[in-house]
Amino acid sequence: METREQAISKLTSLLANNAVFAILFGSARENRLGAESDIDVGIFLKKPPENAKKKLEFLSRLSRNFSRDLDTVILNTSDVIITAQILANGEVILNNNPHALIAFKSRKISEYIDFKRSRKIIEDRLVKGIKNA
Repeated sequence: METREQAISKLTSLLANNAVFAILFGSARENRLGAESDIDVGIFLKKPPENAKKKLEFLSRLSRNFSRDLDTVILNTSDVIITAQILANGEVILNNNPHALIAFKSRKISEYIDFKRSRKIIEDRLVKGIKNA
């Protein structure tokens, strides 16, 4: 079983050529890896997989290098909620392009704020509809 440091070392080595940046999150980020813990990592790839099959192949190749389960989020295509959580709570472990990371963070934070506003409107209408039913 990999320690946090071993996981970071493996990830940075394996992703150095095809990731723009990688962010560790979850129990590995907090240095709370237990016997059953997986390794959670968000990866922004230089060239994201073209389809589901290629994504699965990439994730499988990456996972083979670890004795722990690897829970990988491809940040190029991830939804706004999980992306915001990773950005808020994660630790950047690989950064091949600091400007790209800053631009990504800015864009995703803006998207998350817009999402929260839209969600609030929908929730308010839903509550109003329930009260009036």
